[in-house]
Amino acid sequence: MLVLVSLAIYALAFALCIAAGVALWFGIRYVWRRLVAESPDSGIVRAGMKLPPIGRKVAAGVVCAFVSLALIGAFGSTTQTTDTTQQPAEEQQSEPAAKAEPEPAEPENDADDDIVYADDEVVNEFITDYNAASQSPFTGVEDGNIRTKFYAYTYGFRVELLHANDTDDILVTISETDGKLTTDMRDVFHDTVRVLDPSLSDEEIYAYFDTKVSGGDTADTLGGVSVYYQPKSDSWPGRIELERVQEN
Repeated sequence: MLVLVSLAIYALAFALCIAAGVALWFGIRYVWRRLVAESPDSGIVRAGMKLPPIGRKVAAGVVCAFVSLALIGAFGSTTQTTDTTQQPAEEQQSEPAAKAEPEPAEPENDADDDIVYADDEVVNEFITDYNAASQSPFTGVEDGNIRTKFYAYTYGFRVELLHANDTDDILVTISETDGKLTTDMRDVFHDTVRVLDPSLSDEEIYAYFDTKVSGGDTADTLGGVSVYYQPKSDSWPGRIELERVQEN
């Protein structure tokens, strides 16, 4: 709306300047005729009469055009000065009021917590915890041959996830897969044990694994985790079974 008003003012001022030039034209014409009629022997009349009629008209037109352009320029300069003077006040009025700092939002739960990977609650909880801690989250989760058994892939291994009825807890079986041997299970073994017993350190887990798969003498438990290691043979592939130690 303000722009339209400004344009209207400019148009009106331009028209007034043109009108002033036209009025000046008729004024010069009137004065010339009076001089010719009343003072034909004056120097101005004699000088003007030396010019042809078209020349006198052109001279008068140049004077009128110059005056009109001068008025337009003066108006534009005055308007620009006024706008520059008023601009800080307008900017000050347009500045938005200071907004109150928003209160920090409460942290939202991780979206992964809402994902259902398996219909079994125990298996689903283990997958969720494992994916949150592992650099190679489970993928390709699929049902097994019973309701509480599932399979998934991590670090290139096919892992069996079973909700064992006798312990009512998770039983994880890591089997050799597509040429990946038990000696390659170091990372998946580490991540699984960390979920089952978070109190164990990385050094403890890796040291136990290295000793176990190299044939060294180790206990069947690591912290609160029961470990069953079956080396590869001609009859079956190598595998490692992990579950929490059950209290009597």
